[in-house]
Amino acid sequence: MELWRYYRILRRRKWLIVVGMLICISIVGMNIMTTKPKYVGRVMVMERQPAQQGVPVYPTGYGGDTSTEMHLNDLGVIATSEKVLQRAARTLMMLNISLDPIDLVRTVKVEPVPSSQVLKIEVISEDREEAEAAADVVAAEFQRIYSEIMQEPTSKSREFIENQLPHASAELTKIRDKLRQFKEDNNIVELRQQSQIALGRSADFHNKLADARVEAGQAEAYRNAVSHQASQLSSLPEFRQVSRQVSRNPVYDSLVIELYKAQAEKAALEKGKEAGSKYPEMNQVNEKIANIELKLKGNDPMSQSSEGTGLDPLQDYLRENVLRANTGYLSASARTAALQQVVAEVDPELKTLPAKEMKLAKLLVDEEAAERTYRLLQDKLNEAKIKESESKNSNAIKIIEEAHVRPVDQRKLLKLGLAVFLSPMLSAAIVFLLNYLDNTVKTPAEAEELLALPVFAVVPTTRSHSLAKHKNSAALAEIYQILSANLWSNLDTAEGACVLVASAEPDTGRSVTASNLAITLAADGARVILVDADLRQPVQHLLFGVENKRGLSNILGGGALIEDVLTPTRFDGLLLMTAGPVPDNPVRLLRSPQMKTFIEQITAVADFIIFDSPAGIAFADTSIIASYTKNVVIAHAAGRVTRGSESEFRSRLEQMGANLAGAILNMVHPDDSHGYFHYRRAYQDVLPPSRRLGKELVGAGKLKAIGPDSEDGGAQSK
Repeated sequence: MELWRYYRILRRRKWLIVVGMLICISIVGMNIMTTKPKYVGRVMVMERQPAQQGVPVYPTGYGGDTSTEMHLNDLGVIATSEKVLQRAARTLMMLNISLDPIDLVRTVKVEPVPSSQVLKIEVISEDREEAEAAADVVAAEFQRIYSEIMQEPTSKSREFIENQLPHASAELTKIRDKLRQFKEDNNIVELRQQSQIALGRSADFHNKLADARVEAGQAEAYRNAVSHQASQLSSLPEFRQVSRQVSRNPVYDSLVIELYKAQAEKAALEKGKEAGSKYPEMNQVNEKIANIELKLKGNDPMSQSSEGTGLDPLQDYLRENVLRANTGYLSASARTAALQQVVAEVDPELKTLPAKEMKLAKLLVDEEAAERTYRLLQDKLNEAKIKESESKNSNAIKIIEEAHVRPVDQRKLLKLGLAVFLSPMLSAAIVFLLNYLDNTVKTPAEAEELLALPVFAVVPTTRSHSLAKHKNSAALAEIYQILSANLWSNLDTAEGACVLVASAEPDTGRSVTASNLAITLAADGARVILVDADLRQPVQHLLFGVENKRGLSNILGGGALIEDVLTPTRFDGLLLMTAGPVPDNPVRLLRSPQMKTFIEQITAVADFIIFDSPAGIAFADTSIIASYTKNVVIAHAAGRVTRGSESEFRSRLEQMGANLAGAILNMVHPDDSHGYFHYRRAYQDVLPPSRRLGKELVGAGKLKAIGPDSEDGGAQSK
């Protein structure tokens, strides 16, 4: 479609574009006015690790090769995890905030500050204080969860030792009491040298076994804690893209070179003196160029030469911790089992001693082992407390900026600007959509294609549509003179003097067309009788301002003669026969012998007899009248009647033997009525004053469409 057609479509429905713009801008304006101001609470956090610069995300031994961006992304995953948000929601509920805490925490956004090693936590709310409180709560819960994750292994070890220490102390006290009581009862102070040697050997292995059991228990606790930590962070990705290299696509480059060669070959052929004789070669070169261009479209100039993917550093760290914990636990368990076997082999040596010495030796071994276990647990507890303290002081989330609140930029000017800029595009798109969905006829060319008839005249949409009411409608009169000229020229080939103005659908301007045609023929010197054969909803008497007491229905009913019902009009040479009283069964009257007699009589007294009729697709009246008049002019309305019924109506008329002379297209947009457009622009000022276009046609491009509220009344809708 040419650009001027697009322009015409937009100009015709410019009111829709204006309304669409107003609606869009109004909606955006109402949204801006009714949207409550929002506030964003922001907290800045970073991870702290002493003795190192920067912001390492994880403990020593992890993260040495990890980029800062990946560190911060992993921290962001933890900060927005379900566990952090659920705890934050529960805390906000206890603070009695007015908004739904669950909805509030859903607005949490965590992202790194560009070119820094700082995380930004933001929460949006309609209340300033709630935004600030929510940001603080989320940051605090993030601190707590992060601390729990990173300190859990050392904390579990400390808890295990603290739980075991009271039992070791009680066991030591119990054994010492037994030893003291045994010595008092047997008056034994010390063992013989042989007994001391056996006792020392047994005690040594019992001490080692006690140490091994403590280490095995601590290793088991550490292993359980690391496994739980790994399960908490299992939502993090296992693999990440660590490298990607992009280079020129050699296939694409080779195709470009081939294209240059082919274009050079084509240029050489075009410059040749005998280019015409090389026509087949030129076709081959053009085909070669087209194939190369097609291949170029399917290739990317750049190609990815390599891509490296590796384990996520955090996942690697967790795997290493789990492996270390499992190895430590297995090692401690194996050492414990080995010492238990050695102790089982050494203890029988004490049984070779005398009974009292053996009992004493056993008590001394138990005492030393219990004391050794107690001291070892105390040392391990102190060591665990130191490690836990170091963990707290080394890896922790530090709030470097307390929550502060600022209003969220509503971007009112941007929204209005986008509405002003995009609303015409949206409206234009709707206009084009409606145009493509609209299956009505709008132009004479479309009418000729639809009706398969020549369009004799094109009547524009104007306020003064009826010549019977507007004497000074010169432009309209000229249009109908085109129609009358066509009828005069076809008079020799026409089947009689009767002409039926018909239409398939109602509201096409059919009755006005019949009256205007009759007036124009009379003005050209013909003797014309206008017969209102619409016995359903007659309107001709309204157009001419006469009474409808007697008319065609009276003649067909046998109650009047032709000369009794003909009414003179103010137009010379034109007589009007109104429809008369509306009968109960119009079809019965139209099929009566009186109708045939009426046609024969009236044809003898006039040059043209113009018949008006009801809608042909709704009633059989039009087809019956066409069987008598033979000559039919189809009236169609542009942009008012959808397609579909014309072919059916045309078939009915052809079955009745009607002569379809042509068509007239009413209610055409002034831009599509070329004759009217050029007449208004160049000729209306050169006509005599009596025939100049009245005020009603000035600026006809802006005049209202024909309808029941126009100056011609409801009759024009027919």
